[in-house]
Amino acid sequence: QITRRALFPGDSEIDQLFRIFRTLGTPDELSWPGVSALPDYKPTFPRWARQDLAKL
Repeated sequence: QITRRALFPGDSEIDQLFRIFRTLGTPDELSWPGVSALPDYKPTFPRWARQDLAKL
């Protein structure tokens, strides 16, 4: 069903990223090879585990 609402509605770029990370998990080299080479990637981002999407 289309709701026309943002899936991860953040009030800033970092808030939006953290909302994504809380649901999908914080990316690392295992889940996304090369992520640490991206210009805005920060190794100090909080680490969240991937949530079971079926339970959301």
